[in-house]
Amino acid sequence: MSKRPSSPPSVPPKPSLLVVDDEPANLKTFQRVFRRDFLMTPCASAKEALAALRHDNFDVIIADQSMPELSGVELLRLVVVAAPQMRRAMCTGYPDLPEVIEAQRSGLAQIVIMKPWNADEVRRWIHHLVKLGTMHDAVAKLRQSVDGPERK
Repeated sequence: MSKRPSSPPSVPPKPSLLVVDDEPANLKTFQRVFRRDFLMTPCASAKEALAALRHDNFDVIIADQSMPELSGVELLRLVVVAAPQMRRAMCTGYPDLPEVIEAQRSGLAQIVIMKPWNADEVRRWIHHLVKLGTMHDAVAKLRQSVDGPERK
């Protein structure tokens, strides 16, 4: 009796990240370190990130706090309106800034990644955020099935 070839296990899709940093070297490093783990769209400005949001959906945004034009906090405020389902992280070398503390306390930034960051730690945090998003979606669908279409 011959054995049937087993089908390959389904591989879950890689989480999609919108990475925003005005320093090209930081974007390149992030891409090089995480290219096997995530689908990344790098953006060199908040304006570029907002344009990307109009065309694509992302699981997680990681925004640098210190950028010209719009800070990371200001960008995340716009992201909450444009894509409320997206998980939000901020990357900063200045975690003691009042606006960064308030962004994390309020949930605007669900994670604050300290510079210099540790790759394994960043991987864990991103996967954690993706799982939170999946659970949030599952709870919303369950509520919808229990309560009917009138509740959102």
